[in-house]
Amino acid sequence: MELGIVCNIFRIDLSSYMSNIAVCQRSRYPNLEDLRSNFKNQKVFFYADKAEIYSYGSNLKQLSIIGFKEDIIDLHDQPRLASAIIKDGFINHLIRNKFEIFFNKGRIYAYNVNKPISIDNTDLSLINGFDFNIFYLYDIDTISFVISIDTKYKIIDKNNSRFSFYKIKKEYNSNILSQIRIKQGDILPLNNTMNTEVSKERLLNHIIPFVKNNTNFVIPNGKNATLEDEPLKIVIGK
Repeated sequence: MELGIVCNIFRIDLSSYMSNIAVCQRSRYPNLEDLRSNFKNQKVFFYADKAEIYSYGSNLKQLSIIGFKEDIIDLHDQPRLASAIIKDGFINHLIRNKFEIFFNKGRIYAYNVNKPISIDNTDLSLINGFDFNIFYLYDIDTISFVISIDTKYKIIDKNNSRFSFYKIKKEYNSNILSQIRIKQGDILPLNNTMNTEVSKERLLNHIIPFVKNNTNFVIPNGKNATLEDEPLKIVIGK
């Protein structure tokens, strides 16, 4: 039997880790948002790390006129850059699959707005979503790229206005709030007590199915990425 604690982290593999990248000194473009704005819809992405700006995508040659030089690098040697490339690829994949993406203080939220869950006797809907982040892990002399995924919910009305628990309780009643928390899995429907298995249920019933439905995607440099649908196991030892 394989030992370890199952967690909400999944490995990501790439079809190739060699990638065409365009590079420029960051001192030339201290404001990255200006670059992104100037090349919006041009199929290029920008990422800054320390003293350099990296660009990746399918249309890099146009960047030579503004001082970028193309190179081929092994993404294992630039894990922060690799994580950014994978992240942009996964976000684009979710957008194409009609997820709504939000960014907040370094976190990325993806909401499945096409499958709202109605709340009885209200004009409210519960929207299931996910909070994810892509990073890398070292294991002795190897490096792995991974994604951590948590569930995330939002409640909206027919005008797409968001409702907090406090606002729901104030404008409706505690029964409506309980109904929402039951649908989220926070409490049990029979006796309204806390669901002590909620983390396990969300992993099995929401996170893993989400991963299985989004196993394959393409990152901006044209390489294929595969998201393994078995969560990692963490072994705690001496």
